[in-house]
Amino acid sequence: MSTSLPLTALEGKLEQITYFNKETLYTIAKLKTGNTDNLITVVGFMGGVSPGEALKIKGIWETHPKYGQQFRIKSYDVTLPASVEGIKDYLKSGIIKGIGRLMASRMVNRFGAKTLDIIENYPEKLLEVEGIGKTKAASISNAWKDHHAIRGLMQFLQEAGVKTSYSAILLKEYGLDALNIIQSNPYRLANDIPGIGFYVADAIALRLGKSGNEPERVRACIIYLMQQFTNEGHVFAYLDQLIERCKDLFQIESNLAEDAIEDLT
Repeated sequence: MSTSLPLTALEGKLEQITYFNKETLYTIAKLKTGNTDNLITVVGFMGGVSPGEALKIKGIWETHPKYGQQFRIKSYDVTLPASVEGIKDYLKSGIIKGIGRLMASRMVNRFGAKTLDIIENYPEKLLEVEGIGKTKAASISNAWKDHHAIRGLMQFLQEAGVKTSYSAILLKEYGLDALNIIQSNPYRLANDIPGIGFYVADAIALRLGKSGNEPERVRACIIYLMQQFTNEGHVFAYLDQLIERCKDLFQIESNLAEDAIEDLT
Protein backbone atom coordinates (compact mmCIF):
# COMPACT_ATOMS: atom_id res chain seq x y z
CA MET A 1 0.00 0.00 0.00
CA SER A 2 1.47 3.36 -1.07
CA THR A 3 1.51 6.30 1.28
CA SER A 4 1.90 9.98 0.50
CA LEU A 5 5.04 11.69 1.66
CA PRO A 6 4.51 14.40 4.29
CA LEU A 7 4.61 17.91 2.88
CA THR A 8 7.44 20.27 3.76
CA ALA A 9 6.95 24.05 3.96
CA LEU A 10 9.41 26.59 2.58
CA GLU A 11 9.34 30.37 2.84
CA GLY A 12 11.52 32.67 0.82
CA LYS A 13 11.95 35.18 -1.96
CA LEU A 14 11.47 34.23 -5.59
CA GLU A 15 14.82 35.13 -7.14
CA GLN A 16 14.48 33.88 -10.68
CA ILE A 17 12.11 32.08 -13.03
CA THR A 18 14.29 29.89 -15.22
CA TYR A 19 11.45 28.25 -17.17
CA PHE A 20 7.75 29.00 -17.61
CA ASN A 21 5.30 27.29 -19.96
CA LYS A 22 2.42 29.63 -20.77
CA GLU A 23 0.27 26.76 -22.01
CA THR A 24 0.48 24.63 -18.85
CA LEU A 25 1.83 27.11 -16.25
CA TYR A 26 4.60 24.61 -15.44
CA THR A 27 7.40 26.55 -13.76
CA ILE A 28 11.01 26.04 -12.77
CA ALA A 29 12.29 28.75 -10.45
CA LYS A 30 14.92 29.64 -7.88
CA LEU A 31 13.91 30.41 -4.29
CA LYS A 32 16.10 32.09 -1.69
CA THR A 33 15.37 31.15 1.92
CA GLY A 34 16.79 32.72 5.06
CA ASN A 35 20.17 34.43 5.01
CA THR A 36 21.92 31.85 2.87
CA ASP A 37 23.05 32.63 -0.67
CA ASN A 38 22.17 29.12 -1.81
CA LEU A 39 19.14 29.00 -4.10
CA ILE A 40 16.60 26.18 -4.04
CA THR A 41 15.20 24.90 -7.32
CA VAL A 42 11.40 24.67 -7.12
CA VAL A 43 9.32 23.00 -9.83
CA GLY A 44 5.60 22.63 -10.45
CA PHE A 45 2.50 24.45 -11.60
CA MET A 46 2.63 28.07 -10.53
CA GLY A 47 1.26 31.22 -12.14
CA GLY A 48 0.84 34.89 -11.35
CA VAL A 49 4.20 35.19 -9.61
CA SER A 50 7.22 37.35 -10.38
CA PRO A 51 10.81 37.59 -9.15
CA GLY A 52 11.02 39.60 -5.95
CA GLU A 53 7.82 38.24 -4.43
CA ALA A 54 7.77 36.43 -1.09
CA LEU A 55 6.40 32.90 -1.32
CA LYS A 56 5.17 30.23 1.05
CA ILE A 57 5.44 26.87 -0.68
CA LYS A 58 4.37 23.40 0.40
CA GLY A 59 5.72 20.38 -1.38
CA ILE A 60 8.16 17.50 -1.31
CA TRP A 61 11.89 17.13 -1.84
CA GLU A 62 12.94 14.93 -4.72
CA THR A 63 16.11 14.12 -6.61
CA HIS A 64 16.13 14.59 -10.37
CA PRO A 65 18.48 12.13 -12.15
CA LYS A 66 20.07 14.97 -14.13
CA TYR A 67 19.52 18.17 -12.12
CA GLY A 68 19.81 16.85 -8.59
CA GLN A 69 17.81 17.91 -5.56
CA GLN A 70 14.73 20.04 -6.16
CA PHE A 71 11.49 20.91 -4.42
CA ARG A 72 8.23 19.92 -6.10
CA ILE A 73 5.42 22.41 -5.51
CA LYS A 74 2.08 21.08 -4.26
CA SER A 75 0.63 24.43 -3.17
CA TYR A 76 1.86 27.98 -2.81
CA ASP A 77 0.87 31.37 -1.49
CA VAL A 78 2.27 34.84 -2.08
CA THR A 79 2.87 37.13 0.88
CA LEU A 80 2.45 40.75 -0.15
CA PRO A 81 4.66 43.27 1.66
CA ALA A 82 3.06 45.22 4.50
CA SER A 83 5.71 47.82 5.32
CA VAL A 84 6.06 51.08 3.41
CA GLU A 85 9.60 50.25 2.27
CA GLY A 86 8.58 46.72 1.34
CA ILE A 87 5.69 47.97 -0.79
CA LYS A 88 7.94 50.52 -2.48
CA ASP A 89 10.54 47.87 -3.34
CA TYR A 90 7.79 45.53 -4.53
CA LEU A 91 6.35 48.09 -6.96
CA LYS A 92 9.77 49.34 -8.07
CA SER A 93 10.63 45.82 -9.22
CA GLY A 94 8.34 46.23 -12.24
CA ILE A 95 5.96 43.47 -11.16
CA ILE A 96 2.94 45.56 -12.12
CA LYS A 97 3.00 46.81 -15.70
CA GLY A 98 2.85 50.60 -15.90
CA ILE A 99 4.49 51.25 -12.53
CA GLY A 100 8.15 52.23 -12.82
CA ARG A 101 10.57 53.21 -10.09
CA LEU A 102 9.59 56.90 -10.04
CA MET A 103 5.86 56.19 -10.11
CA ALA A 104 6.23 53.58 -7.36
CA SER A 105 7.88 56.16 -5.11
CA ARG A 106 5.17 58.73 -5.82
CA MET A 107 2.38 56.28 -5.08
CA VAL A 108 3.89 55.05 -1.83
CA ASN A 109 4.71 58.59 -0.74
CA ARG A 110 1.03 59.47 -1.24
CA PHE A 111 -0.69 56.38 0.18
CA GLY A 112 1.92 54.74 2.41
CA ALA A 113 1.02 51.28 3.71
CA LYS A 114 -2.40 51.52 2.01
CA THR A 115 -0.91 51.66 -1.50
CA LEU A 116 -1.65 48.07 -2.53
CA ASP A 117 -5.17 48.31 -1.13
CA ILE A 118 -5.72 51.50 -3.14
CA ILE A 119 -4.54 49.85 -6.36
CA GLU A 120 -6.77 46.82 -5.85
CA ASN A 121 -9.93 48.34 -4.41
CA TYR A 122 -9.91 52.10 -5.00
CA PRO A 123 -8.06 52.70 -8.31
CA GLU A 124 -9.87 56.02 -8.80
CA LYS A 125 -7.78 57.41 -5.95
CA LEU A 126 -4.66 56.92 -8.08
CA LEU A 127 -5.64 60.17 -9.80
CA GLU A 128 -4.29 61.90 -6.70
CA VAL A 129 -0.77 60.87 -7.73
CA GLU A 130 1.22 63.19 -9.98
CA GLY A 131 1.48 61.79 -13.50
CA ILE A 132 -1.53 59.48 -13.27
CA GLY A 133 -4.62 60.32 -15.32
CA LYS A 134 -7.77 58.28 -15.91
CA THR A 135 -6.23 56.16 -18.65
CA LYS A 136 -3.11 55.43 -16.63
CA ALA A 137 -5.14 54.61 -13.52
CA ALA A 138 -7.30 52.16 -15.48
CA SER A 139 -4.21 50.58 -17.03
CA ILE A 140 -2.57 50.06 -13.62
CA SER A 141 -5.79 48.63 -12.17
CA ASN A 142 -6.17 46.17 -15.06
CA ALA A 143 -2.51 45.14 -14.85
CA TRP A 144 -2.93 44.43 -11.13
CA LYS A 145 -6.06 42.35 -11.76
CA ASP A 146 -4.41 40.38 -14.55
CA HIS A 147 -1.34 39.67 -12.41
CA HIS A 148 -3.42 38.33 -9.56
CA ALA A 149 -6.13 36.54 -11.57
CA ILE A 150 -4.01 33.49 -12.37
CA ARG A 151 -2.68 33.25 -8.83
CA GLY A 152 -6.15 33.60 -7.34
CA LEU A 153 -7.46 30.82 -9.55
CA MET A 154 -4.64 28.44 -8.65
CA GLN A 155 -4.99 29.10 -4.94
CA PHE A 156 -8.74 28.54 -5.16
CA LEU A 157 -8.18 25.19 -6.87
CA GLN A 158 -5.61 24.21 -4.24
CA GLU A 159 -8.09 24.92 -1.45
CA ALA A 160 -10.82 23.03 -3.31
CA GLY A 161 -8.61 19.97 -3.71
CA VAL A 162 -8.43 20.27 -7.51
CA LYS A 163 -5.13 19.75 -9.32
CA THR A 164 -3.57 23.11 -10.14
CA SER A 165 -2.58 21.68 -13.52
CA TYR A 166 -6.19 22.40 -14.54
CA SER A 167 -5.52 26.14 -14.19
CA ALA A 168 -4.16 26.51 -17.71
CA ILE A 169 -7.14 24.64 -19.16
CA LEU A 170 -9.58 26.81 -17.22
CA LEU A 171 -7.83 30.01 -18.29
CA LYS A 172 -7.94 28.90 -21.91
CA GLU A 173 -11.66 28.10 -21.63
CA TYR A 174 -12.85 31.05 -19.55
CA GLY A 175 -10.07 33.67 -19.73
CA LEU A 176 -8.91 35.80 -16.82
CA ASP A 177 -12.47 35.84 -15.45
CA ALA A 178 -12.25 32.08 -14.82
CA LEU A 179 -12.43 32.31 -11.04
CA ASN A 180 -15.58 34.45 -11.07
CA ILE A 181 -17.22 32.09 -13.56
CA ILE A 182 -16.40 29.03 -11.46
CA GLN A 183 -17.59 30.65 -8.25
CA SER A 184 -20.83 31.71 -9.93
CA ASN A 185 -21.63 28.26 -11.32
CA PRO A 186 -19.06 25.54 -10.57
CA TYR A 187 -21.22 22.93 -12.30
CA ARG A 188 -20.14 24.35 -15.65
CA LEU A 189 -16.85 22.57 -15.05
CA ALA A 190 -18.47 19.16 -15.32
CA ASN A 191 -19.60 19.86 -18.89
CA ASP A 192 -16.89 22.23 -20.12
CA ILE A 193 -13.64 20.73 -18.82
CA PRO A 194 -12.60 17.15 -19.64
CA GLY A 195 -11.41 15.35 -16.54
CA ILE A 196 -13.46 17.39 -14.09
CA GLY A 197 -16.62 15.43 -13.53
CA PHE A 198 -19.79 16.02 -11.57
CA TYR A 199 -18.37 14.89 -8.23
CA VAL A 200 -15.47 17.34 -8.36
CA ALA A 201 -17.74 20.19 -9.45
CA ASP A 202 -20.19 19.25 -6.70
CA ALA A 203 -17.44 19.28 -4.07
CA ILE A 204 -16.38 22.76 -5.21
CA ALA A 205 -19.98 23.97 -5.07
CA LEU A 206 -20.53 22.66 -1.56
CA ARG A 207 -17.25 24.24 -0.45
CA LEU A 208 -18.59 27.54 -1.79
CA GLY A 209 -21.72 27.11 0.30
CA LYS A 210 -24.05 26.32 -2.58
CA SER A 211 -27.32 24.64 -1.67
CA GLY A 212 -27.83 21.01 -2.58
CA ASN A 213 -31.16 21.97 -4.15
CA GLU A 214 -29.90 24.73 -6.45
CA PRO A 215 -31.24 24.34 -10.01
CA GLU A 216 -27.70 24.29 -11.46
CA ARG A 217 -26.83 21.31 -9.26
CA VAL A 218 -29.99 19.40 -10.10
CA ARG A 219 -29.53 19.93 -13.85
CA ALA A 220 -25.87 18.91 -13.65
CA CYS A 221 -26.91 15.81 -11.73
CA ILE A 222 -29.43 14.84 -14.43
CA ILE A 223 -26.81 15.26 -17.17
CA TYR A 224 -24.31 13.20 -15.18
CA LEU A 225 -26.81 10.38 -14.58
CA MET A 226 -27.82 10.30 -18.25
CA GLN A 227 -24.15 9.91 -19.13
CA GLN A 228 -23.94 7.05 -16.64
CA PHE A 229 -26.93 5.31 -18.24
CA THR A 230 -25.18 5.64 -21.61
CA ASN A 231 -21.95 4.23 -20.21
CA GLU A 232 -23.92 1.27 -18.88
CA GLY A 233 -25.06 0.51 -22.44
CA HIS A 234 -28.58 1.93 -22.25
CA VAL A 235 -30.01 3.97 -25.13
CA PHE A 236 -32.67 5.55 -22.91
CA ALA A 237 -33.69 5.82 -19.26
CA TYR A 238 -37.12 5.63 -17.72
CA LEU A 239 -38.20 8.82 -15.99
CA ASP A 240 -38.86 7.00 -12.72
CA GLN A 241 -35.37 5.45 -12.77
CA LEU A 242 -33.74 8.82 -13.29
CA ILE A 243 -35.70 10.49 -10.52
CA GLU A 244 -35.03 7.60 -8.15
CA ARG A 245 -31.27 7.77 -8.73
CA CYS A 246 -31.31 11.52 -8.14
CA LYS A 247 -32.91 10.96 -4.77
CA ASP A 248 -30.89 7.92 -3.73
CA LEU A 249 -27.46 9.15 -4.80
CA PHE A 250 -27.71 12.91 -4.41
CA GLN A 251 -30.63 13.53 -2.03
CA ILE A 252 -32.56 15.52 -4.64
CA GLU A 253 -36.31 15.66 -4.15
CA SER A 254 -38.49 14.20 -6.90
CA ASN A 255 -40.25 17.44 -7.79
CA LEU A 256 -36.92 19.24 -8.26
CA ALA A 257 -35.62 16.45 -10.47
CA GLU A 258 -38.78 16.55 -12.57
CA ASP A 259 -38.46 20.31 -13.03
CA ALA A 260 -34.83 19.95 -14.09
CA ILE A 261 -35.64 17.21 -16.58
CA GLU A 262 -38.36 19.40 -18.07
CA ASP A 263 -35.89 22.30 -18.38
CA LEU A 264 -33.40 20.10 -20.19
CA THR A 265 -35.87 18.63 -22.69
